[in-house]
Amino acid sequence: MTLEQTIRSIINPSSAGRTGNHERDTGLILCYYGFDDEPCPTMDEVGEKYEIGTSSGRKAERVRQIINHKLKLRTDQLNLPAFEQLKRVLNSLKNTVSRERAVFDLLLENKLITQPKSKKSIPSIYGLMRLLNHLCLNDGYDLYDTELNKLTREQVQQGHEGWLIHSSIYKAINKSTNLLTRLPGRYGVCDLGAIKKSELPKSPYFKEALEMVLCRDNCWVDQREKPLYFTLVDRENRLLNQLSKIASVHRGVPIGSLVDTLIDSFKQRSLPMGRPTKKALNSFFMSAPILHYNPETKMVRLNVEPGGLTDIDEHTITFLKRKDNRFSPYVPLRDYLLEQGYSAHHITQHIRFSPLIFIDRAGGRMHHIYSLVGSQTS
Repeated sequence: MTLEQTIRSIINPSSAGRTGNHERDTGLILCYYGFDDEPCPTMDEVGEKYEIGTSSGRKAERVRQIINHKLKLRTDQLNLPAFEQLKRVLNSLKNTVSRERAVFDLLLENKLITQPKSKKSIPSIYGLMRLLNHLCLNDGYDLYDTELNKLTREQVQQGHEGWLIHSSIYKAINKSTNLLTRLPGRYGVCDLGAIKKSELPKSPYFKEALEMVLCRDNCWVDQREKPLYFTLVDRENRLLNQLSKIASVHRGVPIGSLVDTLIDSFKQRSLPMGRPTKKALNSFFMSAPILHYNPETKMVRLNVEPGGLTDIDEHTITFLKRKDNRFSPYVPLRDYLLEQGYSAHHITQHIRFSPLIFIDRAGGRMHHIYSLVGSQTS
């Protein structure tokens, strides 16, 4: 017997004694628990649909009364094999993270639901969780979004997929997720191949946490070639901080000089999992949602908030914006910054690794030319 058939049998154990409201009450209860076109209606919405009650508050209260009387109060007195089987199915998922669609397929395999005729008639896992909670049959499961927040009714209505997680493993998954989401702050664009060779995969539920992070709306992922690269585009990280500096000077930058400048900038620090490669940065600039790449002009439009400039950045911009200094050898730039009171070591590090400075190496090591990144086309 399927879950829907079980609910129908609880509401109406026999044809005897059925009232004229039988079909209405059955439809109302099935609707509220997601067996209808709506995956997660409120009691007010159900009351409106079935024309129950006279006011908003009254509609919800009347629906609650019908559910209590026709379903909740009767479940304690009945043997419910379908619900016991549902609990067994969920318990088989206790030590893993399951996407909503996978849970649906498992319920279908166990004949707890039937193959839907259309997408609209797929029972809502959110609704089934609501049902288990109301019947006090839930043993610690919840649906979460990819940020590990409990899935909301609004998210379900917008088509977001939930992830079923048991309370006993939530903390471990959350810990692994936090470790992964901190990586872009240090690396900008992360190389999954390098991550898998590190100690991180030894973290509990690393694989499940990684899958959830890669499915986030704010996660940019390049899967066209291996290794796979990813970053979080709405969080502060080293790459986005550098792009904010560049946007303070130019909004449009040739992709070649942009990549070369950032490659130089990342050389400032030794990173255990390696620096972003040219291939990774090129892919990011061509496809990241916060940027716009024009393949004809090969220009990248930086749709990021400008800012983050330091004093030495400001002085560098001032010098290189002067008409006679737009393409400067090393010595004049160095001497100008010395005049501003910076130490020789600070200047050397700044000129070598600043994301603002494009270094043209065509003339050889002793004849490098320095300019503001993006100036090559302005």
